[in-house]
Amino acid sequence: MSLSERGFYILKPPTDTYPSLPENEHITMLLAHLSRVNVGEFGLIRIEDGLAFLTKRFDRSEDGRKLHQEDFCQLESRSPSEKYNGSGELCARVIKRFASEPGIEMLKLFEQLGFSWWIGNGDLHLKNLSLMIDLEGLVKLTPAYDLVSTHLVMEGDPLALPICGRDRKLQRSTWIKFAKYCGIGDKAACRVLDRQASVLANAHQLIDSCYLPQTMKKELKDLTTKRTASIIELGE
Repeated sequence: MSLSERGFYILKPPTDTYPSLPENEHITMLLAHLSRVNVGEFGLIRIEDGLAFLTKRFDRSEDGRKLHQEDFCQLESRSPSEKYNGSGELCARVIKRFASEPGIEMLKLFEQLGFSWWIGNGDLHLKNLSLMIDLEGLVKLTPAYDLVSTHLVMEGDPLALPICGRDRKLQRSTWIKFAKYCGIGDKAACRVLDRQASVLANAHQLIDSCYLPQTMKKELKDLTTKRTASIIELGE
């Protein structure tokens, strides 16, 4: 995420490299909110070149003070070039070591990683996860940011951070195994998985009404249908 030193908002205009990227991020964030993943304020605005994604910075207080945050690369003393050299288990260890309330933040991590897989986000790397110190002095996971469905431009894009050694074809049993590693009980993990599966119909309504091209809408609906089936019971 490119952060400026001033201002309360970040603007992401369209790019020639990845088609419909602002529209992609917008629908992905809408689906994250639907799935109860913690996200900040965001929207689409029209500019001369088309649509741009706009998001409010979460590292600023209302009076403009900068809130301290560090991404997981920094917390692991790694260079940005090593951002893909991680795993879900590594992220869990970071949460356990630094978070003020590890149990709460671990569940948020589990929800965000699960959603990113469900939506086909293969770019959730160590620099796209951060901890921050809030106004009360608590160290917690930041709202989710830089969420996109990379599957729409790179079909079959695997997870950047493997879960239980797997970066593709994850099943319900994989997520429950990962939850145990995180110290999350089976019942809590199943509630998260079942809740993700339960939003499918509403998710498809959001996708139908979003600004993506029709071909991308179909791909996204097909992907979420398939991955919902894989977390209902035994897998793909």
